[in-house]
Amino acid sequence: MEPVAETQRLKNVEMDAGLLSDQSVTEALARHGISCLVAQDIVLPQTVRFITDGAKGSSYDDIKDAVTNVMLCAELANAECFTVQMLLDREVDSDEQAFIERNAAFLQQLTEAPLEKRYSIAIQVRQPKPTPMSKEWERAVRICEAVESDRVGLYIHFHPDEWVETGSMAQFIESCYPHLKGLCFHYDLRAGETLFDDEQAECARRLKLLDYDGIVVFAPTLSPMAELKSICQTAVSWADFY
Repeated sequence: MEPVAETQRLKNVEMDAGLLSDQSVTEALARHGISCLVAQDIVLPQTVRFITDGAKGSSYDDIKDAVTNVMLCAELANAECFTVQMLLDREVDSDEQAFIERNAAFLQQLTEAPLEKRYSIAIQVRQPKPTPMSKEWERAVRICEAVESDRVGLYIHFHPDEWVETGSMAQFIESCYPHLKGLCFHYDLRAGETLFDDEQAECARRLKLLDYDGIVVFAPTLSPMAELKSICQTAVSWADFY
């Protein structure tokens, strides 16, 4: 947290939701004046699968209560976006529409959590797709539409170095706007990857034109010897576009 705080300008981070149940973590965030705007994985993917494959009764209620407690803890760290990995590429025994409806029903329950602040629930998806035949993206959009809540949308894990689709990144991001709650740019410093100022500027310009009020995250993959202060300073320069 120290390198983030030392920039004097980066005040928001993303963390695993489970860490935010630890009082020492939330106290450290507060001490450094940092908010955790994105709470990742408020429920384990295996648990999501258990629920959306048909769990009912007390097991379902116990899990829902546990997830709500995680969200309440994260709210104390100023979380605004809660992400869920739903394993949407898996094979399903029931028909496709029933699968979509069960997942939507689960997310609908999460939108009823008794939080005091504005928040969103975001389904994690990857772009480019994890595999050419992946159903993750199509299913995630259909689930968002089935929930019919402006609290539910997409959290896109964007990997610019793998982007080979027709059109620019900015055009694609603009097309996702109706469901977009969070946009996370990944770059692997171990492999010499970076983000480019012109691409970031164009993505930011288009989102501003759409009055986007979601979250943008910069997520470098680091080596053990990474210079965190320099990495944070670079992130500040990209953040300025937004």
